[in-house]
Amino acid sequence: MTGRAGLAAPLIVGAGALGIGGLAYRLSRNGTVPQLLVRSSDPVRHSSILCESKAGLSVVDRYGTVTKVRVDAVDGNNPRARNSAYRQASVILVCVGAGAAEGAICDIFRTLGVDAPPILVCENLSRSARTDLTRRLKRAGVPPSALRHAISFDVAKTDPKAPAAVTLLHEADRLIACGLPVPMAPSYRALAAQGLLRPVAWFGFAETCKFMLQLAIYDGISCLAAANGLQSVPTAEQDKLRLWPIVERASAATLNVLSRRMPSQASFAMTCRASALEVAKRNAPLDDLSRNIRNIERKLGEDERFCGPAALIEQAGANSLEASEIRSAAIALAQRQSLPTRIDAAGLSN
Repeated sequence: MTGRAGLAAPLIVGAGALGIGGLAYRLSRNGTVPQLLVRSSDPVRHSSILCESKAGLSVVDRYGTVTKVRVDAVDGNNPRARNSAYRQASVILVCVGAGAAEGAICDIFRTLGVDAPPILVCENLSRSARTDLTRRLKRAGVPPSALRHAISFDVAKTDPKAPAAVTLLHEADRLIACGLPVPMAPSYRALAAQGLLRPVAWFGFAETCKFMLQLAIYDGISCLAAANGLQSVPTAEQDKLRLWPIVERASAATLNVLSRRMPSQASFAMTCRASALEVAKRNAPLDDLSRNIRNIERKLGEDERFCGPAALIEQAGANSLEASEIRSAAIALAQRQSLPTRIDAAGLSN
């Protein structure tokens, strides 16, 4: 199987919402038929995905439109088929949770060793979580230079000039791009010619925007809803507890700090916030509150979505009661869930 421009197809490891509804959907829209490694512990789900993939997997977007996504499904429970998929891949996109990523990447390296293609970890991992994963993999014999971490954004809803459904990775002198109208491993020059190239500093800022604005909004409203005993995220019209204004004011304070930190990218940060608020409010009736607040312990660091905005604002010498309220709600929720969370004097997880 080959992708566009005569390149071997990318291999997506993980048949969940991100793997199918995110990357497979975006790649297929741009003419690439990716390989999809299906390896589920649920035999019914495993078989149904493999069976449905023959006619195209159904993906429902945010507007309720159903699209058939073409993939070359691979039975991940078959070692021979799995190893063959590894060898054929141009790039491997690991779309499983932090706990499963280590096993998936080690499996790839046991098969291919130093001949493994570029590996992108496409989960929402904070810097500290990525550092921890890299450390564990290094102990398992996987060189840190073999791993890359993707930064994923979808800001096209409010900025028509922004690339739709972007997953970009900065890698020294080139970018590996997924979901863009360019080859899978485009040259630095090719991206620059299309106006898609960003300075290195922008990627660190973009990653900060993702956690401190986008994910802080998506998960912040879920955290407040759960902390107040709600079973679902309220719509703006049903918001009797006035939770949305808390999220809006907290994200506005975060935006103010980020805009002062990097004035040249203030419009990007503003777009991230506007897009995230619009999507979060529109998806409120369909949002899975329990999913948004699961594994809450790993989301309590200073570079993470729940505690990060308040810490960022305080480091800038400012204050936001709303950001602090979200942080307190997340910590209280973690304690309520009886998670082994250790809190320091500042209220942040160690």
